[in-house]
Amino acid sequence: MKRRTALVVGLVAAALLLIVPGSVLANTNEPIAQTGGMSTMPLIGTGLQVDIALDTVGVIKTVDVNPLDGLAKTKSDPGYVRFATSDGKTSVSVLARGGRLTLTERTTLANLIGTDRWSADVFGTKAKSTVDYMIGKDTSGNPTVTLGTISPAAGITATADVAKAKNVKTKLTGGWSVATAGVTFTWDGWTKHLSISVSSKSDGTAALNITLSGRDRQKTVGTLAQLAGSRTWSAHLCDGTPVTVSFHVASDGTIVYDGATGGTITEKTKNGVLFVRFNGTFVGMTARLKSEGSGTYKLVVQGFSGFCSQGDKGHGGKAGGDKGHGGNEGWGPGGDRPH
Repeated sequence: MKRRTALVVGLVAAALLLIVPGSVLANTNEPIAQTGGMSTMPLIGTGLQVDIALDTVGVIKTVDVNPLDGLAKTKSDPGYVRFATSDGKTSVSVLARGGRLTLTERTTLANLIGTDRWSADVFGTKAKSTVDYMIGKDTSGNPTVTLGTISPAAGITATADVAKAKNVKTKLTGGWSVATAGVTFTWDGWTKHLSISVSSKSDGTAALNITLSGRDRQKTVGTLAQLAGSRTWSAHLCDGTPVTVSFHVASDGTIVYDGATGGTITEKTKNGVLFVRFNGTFVGMTARLKSEGSGTYKLVVQGFSGFCSQGDKGHGGKAGGDKGHGGNEGWGPGGDRPH
C-alpha cells in the first residue's frame, strides 16, 4: 500500500478570545471535538486518504480509509479505531483523547516516502491550516522528515520548530531510527503543537505518527483595566449537555464567580484562583490572574474535559490550577494526557 499521504489530525483547543475590557471570553475545553474531524490530502502518487469525523465531545464517529487495500477494521471504541491487513504488517490507527489526537500508520519506509499535506481547523476558527511535509531517507537508509510550505489560517501564527525541521535529527532508539519535524501554532493566547515523526528498522519496517496536541489553556496579557470584565466559559458534559461558567475579573484583580448552567457545581476560590467543577464529572475549569510586574497581568483560564471516550469519570487526577496536573483540591482532571 503506497503511502504518500497527509493526515489531518485536528486536535483543537478553545474557541473565542478575550479582546477588550468587558468583553466576553467564550472558550471550550474540548480541544479535539472542536475540529469536527480530520482528513488527508496526498499530493503525489496514489496515496491513502483517511477521513475522521468526531462528535461534539470528541468521540470518534467514523474513520474512512480509502483505498482499503486489504485493510479491515480490527478495533473500534469511542477513542480508538484501528485498521489492519490480515497479516498485521500494515495498519492505520486513530487515537482521540484529551488534548491529543494521533494518527499512526505502520507499514514499510518505501511506502511512506513521498510528499504529503496535513491540514486541520486547529483552533476551531472554521478555516483550515495546512502543512506540507516530505518523507525520505538518507544515504544510510534512515528516515528523514522535511517541512515544506506552512499555511496557517487567518489570524493564526505557525512557526516551524527549527531544531527539528532544519536539522532533522536521526537517532537510534531501541533498534528504531527516528526523524521528527514539528510546527507550533498560536492564536489568541492558545498554543498547539504538531509533531510528524517517522521511525524505521533495518528490515524496512516503518511507522508514521502525526500528533496534534495542546492544552485548553488561554493566557491573555494586559493591564487590569484591559482584563477587567465578564467572561463565560463553555463546554459539554459527555452526554452532550452544554455547560457554562460565568465569572468576572474585578477592577482590583479579584476573580469572582457569577454562575453556571447545565448542572450542579462545586465552586471555590483559594489563593486567588477560581475552581469550578460540575458534580459527578471531571468537567470543570480554573481561572487565575498573575502579576507580571510593571502594571502588567496575565489571565490564565484552564478548561478540563475531552475524555468522553472514557466517560466523564474515566480520567483520574486532581485539579492543579492552570497546569492541569496533580494538585491538592481533591477533584478535577489530571491534565490532557491520554490514559
